[in-house]
Amino acid sequence: MAKLTDYQKSRLSMLIFRNGLDVRRVGVSYAIDISFTTADPDAAAKIANATADAFVHEQVETKADAAREGGAWLEKRLQQLRTQMNEAMAKAQGFRSRHDYSVGRDADGSVSLEPTLEELEVTADTYRKMYESFLQAYTNSVSQQSYPVADARVITAATAPLSPSAPKPKLVLAFATIAGLILGIGISFARHSLDWSIRSPRHIRDNLGMVCVGELPPPSNRSGFGYVDEAARHPWSRYSQSLRKARTEISLAETNHPVRVLGLTAASNNSLKSIVATNLATLYSMSGLKTLVIDADLRKPTITTRLPDHSGMPGRECEDLLRLNIIRTPWRFDVLSSSVVDARKLLVPSNMQALLSELNAEGAAAYDKIIIDLPTLESGADDLAVGSVLDGVVILAEWGKTHIDTLQELVRTLQASRTPILGVLLAKARVVPSRHRWAQLGAAFPQIANAYRAIMRRD
Repeated sequence: MAKLTDYQKSRLSMLIFRNGLDVRRVGVSYAIDISFTTADPDAAAKIANATADAFVHEQVETKADAAREGGAWLEKRLQQLRTQMNEAMAKAQGFRSRHDYSVGRDADGSVSLEPTLEELEVTADTYRKMYESFLQAYTNSVSQQSYPVADARVITAATAPLSPSAPKPKLVLAFATIAGLILGIGISFARHSLDWSIRSPRHIRDNLGMVCVGELPPPSNRSGFGYVDEAARHPWSRYSQSLRKARTEISLAETNHPVRVLGLTAASNNSLKSIVATNLATLYSMSGLKTLVIDADLRKPTITTRLPDHSGMPGRECEDLLRLNIIRTPWRFDVLSSSVVDARKLLVPSNMQALLSELNAEGAAAYDKIIIDLPTLESGADDLAVGSVLDGVVILAEWGKTHIDTLQELVRTLQASRTPILGVLLAKARVVPSRHRWAQLGAAFPQIANAYRAIMRRD
């Protein structure tokens, strides 16, 4: 930064002084209130007092200068009047010394225009009075120069304030609260207006024209997408109960025949879709239905990679059923791994149809429910064409992350392959706890129960 010159320092100082100085008239009186605002209270008081003193001193100096200028003019004028008075008095005295009081005449007999004694005395007396008057004024001027008196005086000297005058905490707090509220509402409105992600069943109905078959809250495993058998581990959790409702909605979907072969797909490659597929299979198995899960997501085979390693664990060996290489797992359902799907090209609709016909045959491999973990939209339209041979497909959307445009593109892709779409399942949805839930929580804790009853009485 360049070094400031003396002139720039002076201008900067005057700018700071002008911005901090406040001069106001007190009501309708002639009193003037001078205040100065700065971070140092003692410095503020000193500057305010110095400003008042400078104002009074400037008035005194102005009066003294005016008196000096007036005195100089009066002194000059006084000298002129003294000269004129002396001349007039000398003429009158000379006229009187001649004792000639007659009216003078010229040689031709006309009356002379020379002044008379009376006229000379009047003139001398006039100059004398003017001289005395100017002498009095000059005397007053000289006395004012020696002791000038200002028209203004300091009534009360400025003192350092006991507390800051600004900013006012209460006013700032109130303003900040209102401004924060307005800003928060504005940001929320802007985010709501600009956010095109799926956040409610209404968004699904309005933008896709489809039903929402269910809303799944986040699973109990917060570190990831949940357990493969979340429904078996926590059967009475909100996640499991919401998945049961979604299973009922899927079974009641309007199709030409019962939904035996169900596919699940999503817009992006994440483990959420596979976890929902395995937990849905767990619910079917817990209700007594023989269930098979086909891991057809070749890009991210989550189900296959999560298959437990049962080596060295007696009584839980993986076994093959028939020649299909179906793996029986301890999760209450069987799994057809992604490697088998890839080897047999089961993403081709005709090959998948042949497999389903083979599984539908009577025998040990017959299944009541078959859930297929389909590829996502990112895998391409060719891999999603296999959905045309299924009884129905459910689209999985993640709350607040799945974009409406991406979901619309996925729906158009499935409709182009004539895939029967049963609806959209909204996962990781945020749900506000109901009053019944708060009542259950209060029953476990007496203090919370008492507070809850008090709130209910007020309502």
